[in-house]
Amino acid sequence: MKRIIFVYNTDSKLINKIFNLNKKCNFYKLTHKKFKFNRDFKEFLEKPKTKEFEFLFSNKFEKKYKQFYILPMICTIERENLKVLVSPEEINNCKTTKQIINLIKKSI
Repeated sequence: MKRIIFVYNTDSKLINKIFNLNKKCNFYKLTHKKFKFNRDFKEFLEKPKTKEFEFLFSNKFEKKYKQFYILPMICTIERENLKVLVSPEEINNCKTTKQIINLIKKSI
């Protein structure tokens, strides 16, 4: 099963969650409502599972993969290397949850 890694351009610090600073990340803003996935994105993720999903904030991503990328991004691992599926520019050009879902569907 192919693992898709969603990386937000914000960190996981509690202060960000409390004051909703994660809304500065367009990808987070398009996929979440407060502290959970919004309805449309959650439905997309719950469709028949052919993929494994991993969600990481920037600080957790850098710690786990020990690599630096411009974020946000959606990537996968191929032959032990990260491969970008959706670039920050593509994500940041999206204005709605449906647009980001369509972009993800095309890339995977």
